[in-house]
Amino acid sequence: MRWLVPGEWNCRHPDAIASESFGLSFTDLLCSVDAVITKPGYGTFTEAACNGTPVIYQRRKNWPEQDCLIEWLISNSRCVEIEEEKLLSGRLAAAIDCILNQTPPPAPKAGGIAQAAKAIIEHAGVQVSE
Repeated sequence: MRWLVPGEWNCRHPDAIASESFGLSFTDLLCSVDAVITKPGYGTFTEAACNGTPVIYQRRKNWPEQDCLIEWLISNSRCVEIEEEKLLSGRLAAAIDCILNQTPPPAPKAGGIAQAAKAIIEHAGVQVSE
């Protein structure tokens, strides 16, 4: 197992590799891995789901938005929650087995920009010709 981490973390673990060393964008890097370990967040959750990358996530403390994001991720990606003590102790085998044995759902359509633009236009009452 290899850990791709930001170079600014100065991680000295022998299995850690600075993600910048690959010269890839975040999305390309995300598509190249077997799974991503992350906390709930709009960016990584949506990028992983839209690109078919399984997600192992650890809940955030006191972040109310995570419940709706986790619910969305469960519907749109292979994912599993991992407890903090398992993550910190490196006991990842069960979580990895779980996500790799899940049937991938269809990737969600990445149409958020168009949806947001439509909502803004409708809210503003602007008439747009088709």
